[in-house]
Amino acid sequence: MEDRTSIALENIETPPMDLQGTGKHGYRFWRSPVLPYEEEWKLVYRDLEPSDTANPKAADVDWLHIVFRMKNTFANVDRVDRVLRETLGFGIAKELPYGRFNYARQLVLEDQKTLFLVGGEHQRDTAMIAIPGSALQFMDLEKVRRLGADKLQGWITRVDLYADFLEGEYTVDQAVKDYQAGLYNSGGRKPSHRYVGPLEATEGSEGRTLYIGRRENGKLVRVYEKGKERGIGSGPLSKWVRAELELHGSCPETKKGRVIPWDILTRPGCYLAGSCKALAFISETCDKVKTVAVKVVSSLITAVKHAKRISGRVINVLRDMGYSPSQIIKLLCRDDFPDWYEKKAHARSGFEDKILGWCREIFG
Repeated sequence: MEDRTSIALENIETPPMDLQGTGKHGYRFWRSPVLPYEEEWKLVYRDLEPSDTANPKAADVDWLHIVFRMKNTFANVDRVDRVLRETLGFGIAKELPYGRFNYARQLVLEDQKTLFLVGGEHQRDTAMIAIPGSALQFMDLEKVRRLGADKLQGWITRVDLYADFLEGEYTVDQAVKDYQAGLYNSGGRKPSHRYVGPLEATEGSEGRTLYIGRRENGKLVRVYEKGKERGIGSGPLSKWVRAELELHGSCPETKKGRVIPWDILTRPGCYLAGSCKALAFISETCDKVKTVAVKVVSSLITAVKHAKRISGRVINVLRDMGYSPSQIIKLLCRDDFPDWYEKKAHARSGFEDKILGWCREIFG
């Protein structure tokens, strides 16, 4: 009688779904129906592999899409509103007259940034919570994980991870060299790439970007000069470089594509470092306070530049007509603040002192 253990694994057909399972990070395992049962299942699908040596906080989350099952009824919308308030501490503020991301209805939450989307002919009774980085920076990501995984029982269809190098510790030039050396390879193959911008770093340029991979394939890496992108052509903030990983996932029920694990929200540094050899060096703790402060100050630099171009001559006319500085300020000031400046949130999160320090350093 033939020894069953000698059967070649490559001759075994894909087992039925009742012999398959999912590991804690979304990997798919299977147990062969013809070989003796083993406690350890065979690993045949391993797409996202976090680095166990990287610091979990060495990166942060910049964009998030959570999709979950929900029929488009007003009663269900009210229930989601209650869940949001119980978990995040705020709920739905208003509904906009147009949809987004192929959903028919778009509702804005009270933070004025997070979106709740529902309805649409081809959405198969699903809804989406879309959270941009400007909202995530003030959220407890463990609460966000609990909202999506436990309360809504959904799945992640998009997540962006990033690490900032404010002093230019990693550059676009180095990323190009790493790509040429095969350090961005996936499965032994070189991914597609695209380079945008001048060949060499120059002051006053809008910056350079290296794209590696394709969004259509579910995985895209961007390394770009963030400071110059925000209009800072010279000075210390012009060295600011960002490395981003954009991942797209699918519903676990489909058994197709990439399943993004929920712990990516609480261990972004591990997943960014594990995404490719080029970024495996990321191990230092991400200074979130400093990063948020740089974003605010860089926005202020751009705003001052535009204000000077638009209002500078008007101010000169008012001064020439004898108006005092306080009168000019009263004439030109508004009662609200721009979207990028949230004084209460910055003060509550401990960012305000860092912001003031940067402003004094730059503006004097």
